[in-house]
Amino acid sequence: MRALLLIVAVCTAAAQISPAPTIVVVDENGVAIASARVSLQAPAQPAVRCETDHSGRCHFPSLAPGEYHLRVEKEGFYALDQPKLQFAPGATIEVAISHEQEVHEVVDVQESPPAIDPAQIASRETISGLDVIDIVYPGTHDFRNVLNFIPGVVLDQYGQPHIAGA
Repeated sequence: MRALLLIVAVCTAAAQISPAPTIVVVDENGVAIASARVSLQAPAQPAVRCETDHSGRCHFPSLAPGEYHLRVEKEGFYALDQPKLQFAPGATIEVAISHEQEVHEVVDVQESPPAIDPAQIASRETISGLDVIDIVYPGTHDFRNVLNFIPGVVLDQYGQPHIAGA
């Protein structure tokens, strides 16, 4: 009789145990993703973590039914965040994460001709020998005294002429 009662108690307890909720992680093509990190967190509770197996499944045997925040991460994939996910006893939830994509473009840059030619000066001023003779300057016996009147000629502190800053 005791054995019969024990068997009935075990069967009743086994009938009350519901299957564990399962999360299946796949990519955008429906292929299972192994080694994805899955995190479930109930409000005001610590997070429960699991890593998917080779079939992309992650089991949570001690998870109570309710609302959870789901986060799935895997290197080479965009992370998935679902803030309000309802779990029922024995539920299997499939989530899809997408591969990271890199966008790049090759641009061929053509050099444009320079708009300003540094060798070409914008304004040119010339002075002739007659202009030099007609200029009134001190010390007419030395023509170097007229050089400071010629555009582009600068005298340094020692009175030496320099043309265009050279």
